Amino acid sequence: MNIVIIPARGSSKRIKNKNLKLFLGKPIIQWTIENLKKYEFINKIIVSTDSKKIADFSKKIGADVPFIRPKKISSDHATTSEVMKHAVDNIKFKANYVCCVYPTSVFINKKDLKSGYEKIRKNNYDYVFSVTESNKPIEKFFKIKKNKIILNNSKFEKSRTQDLNKYYFDAGQFYWGKIGSWKNSKNIFSSKSYPINISNWKTHDIDTMNDWDKAEKLMQIIINENNKNNQNEYLKILNKIE
Repeated sequence: MNIVIIPARGSSKRIKNKNLKLFLGKPIIQWTIENLKKYEFINKIIVSTDSKKIADFSKKIGADVPFIRPKKISSDHATTSEVMKHAVDNIKFKANYVCCVYPTSVFINKKDLKSGYEKIRKNNYDYVFSVTESNKPIEKFFKIKKNKIILNNSKFEKSRTQDLNKYYFDAGQFYWGKIGSWKNSKNIFSSKSYPINISNWKTHDIDTMNDWDKAEKLMQIIINENNKNNQNEYLKILNKIE
């Protein structure tokens, strides 16, 4: 059995009630759950939450909420690893692979998610997770201190961008893991993990209202360009876009 666990705590400091906040007319977690329900290789969707409101809503739209997350792992300082370990420790049925998907992953794509699943199913990895390429070389980064520019590494000041290394970062969209990896809190960022490189436009950390507005605008463009009358068709659209 393949399970998706969605960590969705009730409190959010930067965006109030983020997981139930309306995103183009419906709660953002609903977009993610409805998308995942379309994928035949996902057998069950579980929401890990400390909020009765989120729990009731998630069950209403087809997700399972078999437990309420303890307050001690629902604070700003709780890690995804802690939340996932608690979730898999409280699953009462056999699971082979467990995927963590954040509730704001509205641009998640079937092809990417399935690619991750097939990679972990066929290989001896602890985790397979989404990454995306940085569009800026870190060698060119600089700080501004007292209105003065301080280069991250001055020896690359005159280097051409195309001559510098490519760098990648965690896209924060999905994390496939063997159930034993989650139970033992194994490190995701290790040589026993495999990266699935996803398109940069699908990567959106929604932590501020500016992030939220940009994500809504992008989704609206996708909907308007492909189907101007039916928002639910966005699921088919996302799975065709590459």
